[in-house]
Amino acid sequence: RIESIRANWSPSQRYLRGLLVGGTFCYQSQQILREAGLVVCSNAPLDPANQLAPTEPSRGHTLLDMGDEVFTLGRLHPMIDGSLRRQRMLADFADPSVAVLLLDFVLGFNASLDPVGDVADALAAGQASRPNDAGKVAVVASISGTEGDPQDLDRQTEKLRQAGAHVFGSNARATSFCRDLLMPT
Repeated sequence: RIESIRANWSPSQRYLRGLLVGGTFCYQSQQILREAGLVVCSNAPLDPANQLAPTEPSRGHTLLDMGDEVFTLGRLHPMIDGSLRRQRMLADFADPSVAVLLLDFVLGFNASLDPVGDVADALAAGQASRPNDAGKVAVVASISGTEGDPQDLDRQTEKLRQAGAHVFGSNARATSFCRDLLMPT
């Protein structure tokens, strides 16, 4: 599976971009990648040397905590409103060096009724807008939720798969898959 994904990449594709709805998963993902020797920039970095201003363009491997107050001040949280995440997604798709896009979705009563539906068209538009010499971006996603959540876990998972995403039941597994994609064999 990993080799077939890499086969769709151009030689310039080498970076991960992650747009996470909160700090906990952002930290967890950074830790997993750091243990593999990958340097990750973030607006909530584990290492202050890798600080990225929230509105600064991504560079190298970047994981953003989209739940940071910079993104939520006077706005709905990204678990409820995916518009800022959509904008950042499209910018990441436009970068020919991006190989992997990591997303997380949290279900529950305090989240959007259709979190995947809120961004699915941006995933399709982003892939379609890739520069001609850029390969396909591998979209990797996790969903935190249960069958009892109002968003319907199976329906959200299926929507992600239809959008071409590789879906995992935990952020740690999704990030580990990203790590495996990025690490040389």
